[in-house]
Amino acid sequence: MNKYVWLTGAVFSVAAVVIVGYGIGKSVLPRTNVGVPSYAPNGWKTYEGNFFVKTTNERQGIAFSYPRDFELREGDAVAGGFWGSPVAQVRFPQDAYQNPKTNFGEAYMTVSSGADQKTLNGCFSFSTLENPGAAYQRTVNNVVYQVATSTGVGAGNIYESVVYRTKFKQRCYEFALTVHTSNIQNYEPGTVQEFDSRRAFALLDAILGTVRFTDGNAL
Repeated sequence: MNKYVWLTGAVFSVAAVVIVGYGIGKSVLPRTNVGVPSYAPNGWKTYEGNFFVKTTNERQGIAFSYPRDFELREGDAVAGGFWGSPVAQVRFPQDAYQNPKTNFGEAYMTVSSGADQKTLNGCFSFSTLENPGAAYQRTVNNVVYQVATSTGVGAGNIYESVVYRTKFKQRCYEFALTVHTSNIQNYEPGTVQEFDSRRAFALLDAILGTVRFTDGNAL
């Protein structure tokens, strides 16, 4: 059985939490693969970041866990967010959902954030998203998030995103969950199975559910 079939089936019950840190005048000391804490599924890796914001003299810690064969990107290597500055991204392995072959392209969670006035003022405006769906509210662990969907279509490709945003201590935080597929009409009939993007979103949602956010070094 394809490992992503049973993995995504197992994670539909995992709750999603959306918070992470970034901002103007910051220095970031990331630590990766430091051991899996009790809140993460067995065998997952963990990313931890310790943020010091010079303008407010505050410390902030963030952490999230992800499957061992996923790729972690940080800083300038991150692309795919919609608002704020990129922080980190975790991506499905390139060979995911290829047995049997599907029209799955890629899937990833992108973390972005910002503390400048423009980013704060537009935090809950989703007008810059491509074909945005109606925004709605989701409360996770007593934190209220504004959520909207985005669908980008072009050149035979489809990008579906679910975008979560919240404000915390005068910063805007975004978690964008994205699944990219190619148009099934591009293939000879019977050669490729059409991929159900909900399978990938279930695992991205599980990753989101491991995110923790603290005011200091208590990770």
